Amino acid sequence: LSKEDWDRLYTWIDLNVPYYGTWTERGAQQHYIQSRREYEKRLAALDYDPEVIINPYTPGTIAFEAPAPQPRNDAEATAPGWPFNGAQKQGKRETITLNVGGEQKIELVKIPAGSFVMGSNTESPAEAPAHAVTIDKPFYMGVTEVTMGMMQQFDATFENGVYDMHYKDQVRRGYFVNDPAFPAIRVSYDKAVAFCEWLSKKTGKKVRLPTEAEWEYACRAGTDTPMNYGDFNTDFAPHANLADVTLKRLAVHGIDPQPIRNPDKFWDYELKDARFYDTVLHLAKVGSYAPNAFGLKDMHGNVAEWTSSPFVGYPGAAASEAFDPKLRVIRGGSWYQRQHRATSAWRWGYPSWQRPYNVGFRIVVED
Repeated sequence: LSKEDWDRLYTWIDLNVPYYGTWTERGAQQHYIQSRREYEKRLAALDYDPEVIINPYTPGTIAFEAPAPQPRNDAEATAPGWPFNGAQKQGKRETITLNVGGEQKIELVKIPAGSFVMGSNTESPAEAPAHAVTIDKPFYMGVTEVTMGMMQQFDATFENGVYDMHYKDQVRRGYFVNDPAFPAIRVSYDKAVAFCEWLSKKTGKKVRLPTEAEWEYACRAGTDTPMNYGDFNTDFAPHANLADVTLKRLAVHGIDPQPIRNPDKFWDYELKDARFYDTVLHLAKVGSYAPNAFGLKDMHGNVAEWTSSPFVGYPGAAASEAFDPKLRVIRGGSWYQRQHRATSAWRWGYPSWQRPYNVGFRIVVED
C-alpha cells in the first residue's frame, strides 16, 4: 500500500474506534490484563503490552492547515433551445420492444436529438463546469433498467442476492431482493457489456450502454432543475425510489433482527429525507414510478446505472485525484441515496469489475 493508502486506513480507524483506546480505561480489572500477558509470554513468546499509550496526543499541538481552494469555472453555459418541453420535442412517442426470451421483453422509447447543458456548477467539482453538449442522432433507450429476470435469460445462475440487515447478531441473512421484476444489481460493467453483446446477436440490433451524455440528456428530458421532476424540496415519492422515511426500518436489533418501532438517533443513523415516503425500503419493481417527459422511468433512484464513459473531468474542469479513466461513470443514484446524490448531473466512477449492491444498468439501441 502507498503512504496515502495507509493514511486513509489510519484515519478510518481513528474515526470509527470507540472513544476508549484501552481496556483499562473501559474498566477492565488489572489482574485480567496481567493474566493475559503472562499466558502470551509463556505460550506465544509475545512480550507486548497493548495497554501502553504511545505518544499520547495533546490537543492543540498540531495546527490546522486549511486545504487550498479548488479553482472552479462557474461561468454560465447555454445551449440552443434549452431548456425545452421534452414531450413537445419528442412529439409522437415511438417505441420498440426487444424479446429477451422466457417471456422477458424490454421496451425502449425513442429519444430525439438535441442540445442541452450538461453538468452543474452548484454540485460537486466532478460535475463542473456545466457545458453545452449536442446529441447528434436520436437513439432508443430502455424505459426501465434491465431486470433480474432479464439477466437470468443471459445467465441462468444470476441472482441479486441479499441485502444486509445492519446488525451484528443475526440468524437471518438479510433482505432477499430476488424478485425477477426488480432491477438487476451486483452487475459489473464488464457483465453489462457482455449482456449487451449477447442481446445484439440475439435481436440483430446494436445494443450497448449509453454514454453519460446520452444518459443525462435522456434523464433531464429538457429540464434544467436538479431532478427531472423539480428541486430538492419537491416530493419525490411519485417519481423515484430514493432514501426516504422507510430507511428507518434498517434500524434493527435482536438475535433475529427486527425493525425498532421508534429508533433513537443511535440506531437510526441512515441518511435519508424523512419528509417523503416512497412506499418501499430497498428495491422497487421497475417502472413503479411516474415517467419523465420522454417516457423513461427510474432515471433517479431505484438503482444507479453504468454508462460507457470513462470517469474523466469535463472540459475546463479542475484537476482532481478522483478522476481516473480506468473507471466507468455511474449515474442516477439509488434507493439508498438522497436527492443530491441522485441528480441528473451527479456522477462518480467504479472499476469495470466491481459489482456494487446498488448499481445496475439500462440499454440503448442505435436508431
